[in-house]
Amino acid sequence: MKKILLTGGTSYLARNLVGYLHETFDIYLLTRSGPNDCHCKYVSFQSLNDIPSIIEDIAPDIIIHTACVYGRSNETLSEHYSVNLNLGLILLQSLMKTNVGCKFINCGTSLPVHT
Repeated sequence: MKKILLTGGTSYLARNLVGYLHETFDIYLLTRSGPNDCHCKYVSFQSLNDIPSIIEDIAPDIIIHTACVYGRSNETLSEHYSVNLNLGLILLQSLMKTNVGCKFINCGTSLPVHT
């Protein structure tokens, strides 16, 4: 089976993607928090520095990047930068460094400030 590395694994979007894709793909959920009982393998990381070795170990066919920070939990600007900008760049740089040839799908969401 082909492998998908999915970021933002605890989000609404990711949970729905897992529900739709789990019968066709091996799904690896990249998350800093624990499992939420889905049909996938959890890949935990503590630092963005862990990302290149994770990508090299899994060698995914597809990366779907859904991780984001909306600001609803009083996240700092640094947290917004780290997740919304830097994580995507690190994923792409890791693909270049490791020569893992895969498709990269970047997802984004926008919400009004007070939702």
